[in-house]
Amino acid sequence: MNGLFQFVYLLKKHCHYVALNPVCMKKACHCVSLLLIILLCSCQKQSQESCAFELMKDFVGVWDARGTAVTEEWSIDAQGNLRAVVTSHAGREPEVQEYIDIIKEGDEVYYIGTVLNQNKGAGIRFRLIECEVNSITFENALHDFPQYISYSLVTADKLNVHVSGTQKGRYREFDIAYYRIP
Repeated sequence: MNGLFQFVYLLKKHCHYVALNPVCMKKACHCVSLLLIILLCSCQKQSQESCAFELMKDFVGVWDARGTAVTEEWSIDAQGNLRAVVTSHAGREPEVQEYIDIIKEGDEVYYIGTVLNQNKGAGIRFRLIECEVNSITFENALHDFPQYISYSLVTADKLNVHVSGTQKGRYREFDIAYYRIP
């Protein structure tokens, strides 16, 4: 941001020359436009990342998918990444089915779902594509199904997960409503 102020200062300092020379004025306008686009894109990326981790901090705790025997237990690790343990309580003993990690890698935020006994234990990555005040969406366009996973914090105690995409050429979607366990 400091570079932008220096640029504007120099532009003002030489404004008389720039205003008198139409070619210089046109070049200055292109430079300012390009600089603003770069700044807006970097702010957008930063705000998406900040939004994601701020929103998902509200996920910390245990959530019950009513009508099923599934819970998601969200926590934050020492590096600030989020992790959920998805557990089935359908049998005699609770059974972990999946691990979900939300991590930052470089300039990107990823949702990594690792379903036990699938994909040889490898996690499937979904890149953050949208974050709003109460919802977050991840995408993996190359995955068989789903391609999109969205979490919406409906209230402090209700979390909706929307899973969607195409499977074998047909569009498919479903929702899971989770309720916080106090």
